[in-house]
Amino acid sequence: MSDEFYTLGSWENPGSLKAAIVLLRDKHRRVSIQFRDDFEGVKLGGLWGFFGGEIETGETARQAVVRELAEETSIVVDQDAMIPFVKTLSETSGNGQYYVFLCSRIVDVSDLSLHEGAGFAFIHHGQLDQFNLIPAARRVLSYYFADHG
Repeated sequence: MSDEFYTLGSWENPGSLKAAIVLLRDKHRRVSIQFRDDFEGVKLGGLWGFFGGEIETGETARQAVVRELAEETSIVVDQDAMIPFVKTLSETSGNGQYYVFLCSRIVDVSDLSLHEGAGFAFIHHGQLDQFNLIPAARRVLSYYFADHG
């Protein structure tokens, strides 16, 4: 199992935050985004980003992304279903390190049970401008759709 990520953008002065992120895909080649809660204390509330979260002490990025996916959506996959895609720094999280995986399992909207966030959507490349995306999410999706869209 390789953990090689393509570096998207600059990797200068990475912050201490490390997060594992997942792009889910459906049979129509759309990818998932998550609408972040707009509660006090929620970083980047009211913006669209991805399912995923902070990598806990002693956890690998792959372990974290599998755990976060299950916690946030009830979708359970094996670690080998997570394919390293890109790593990028998030300017809105103090140059936090985002490790983005593609899930090899094709999902249906009905597979997903939302446990975190205010909503979710599956989008295609023509819809990017319709969503107020976290800048790092926009960068990742633009790169994804340029290659896979």
